[in-house]
Amino acid sequence: MIYPSQYRLGIAIGLLACLPAHALQLTFAVPNSPPNRLTEMSQALLTEAAHRLGHELRFLPLPQERGLASVDAGTLDGDSLRSTDLDLKSYTRLTRINVVIADDELVAFGVGKVFTPHGLKSIRPFSVASTRIKELEQLGNGYHFTFVATDIQAFEMLRRGRVKLAVFPRSVLCPARKAGYSDLTIQEPALQHLEFVAHLSIRHEKLARQFERTLLDMRRDGSMERIQAPIRRKWANCSAATTPPAFRPVCTDGRDC
Repeated sequence: MIYPSQYRLGIAIGLLACLPAHALQLTFAVPNSPPNRLTEMSQALLTEAAHRLGHELRFLPLPQERGLASVDAGTLDGDSLRSTDLDLKSYTRLTRINVVIADDELVAFGVGKVFTPHGLKSIRPFSVASTRIKELEQLGNGYHFTFVATDIQAFEMLRRGRVKLAVFPRSVLCPARKAGYSDLTIQEPALQHLEFVAHLSIRHEKLARQFERTLLDMRRDGSMERIQAPIRRKWANCSAATTPPAFRPVCTDGRDC
């Protein structure tokens, strides 16, 4: 005969067996840009996947290169958002979580209609402001880039005629308009479609495969779309600010003077 106390003990042991050996507190680098659709979507999906695995995530805003270098060195556990097109061969101690968690398009912004893009290389004749987006850095010589710290600095240069174009993911349009840059025009079509994944330090190789299986389960059971859909709607509702931002002078290298 099985007594109630034995039955309860058996259930408790079974539940414990389903839990990870020990819960981890993982720190992921996140781009130090203003919040946008990409960062919100990637963080929401990774947080849910970690929760299902019994782990906890926190996100640390860092410049792109510093974030990747920190994960490669093992001082951070992971990186939350990188384009699949990036050449990361110099970072030998990263392992990719091979499930796309966000997507966007790289577009050129101008004041009015400037040109009709035909791929990323079609920006070559123009002066361009941007942050250090890897897709741009990998184009090589012969381009006229001014790299700045933030998208707002690039848009200020564009507004004041210092450059002809600013290049960013399409999702940047909403926060830019809310900041008062309502005179920006996206030069259609997009320069390049972008897909984004996360990476873990190589010391978490086994955990990366667990994240992959969990994210694929989330895609199959519909929970990935249930998380993504309201975020898409939120960032699609983009209205301009009623007043322009305060003037901030920009130096020739893009820094605030």
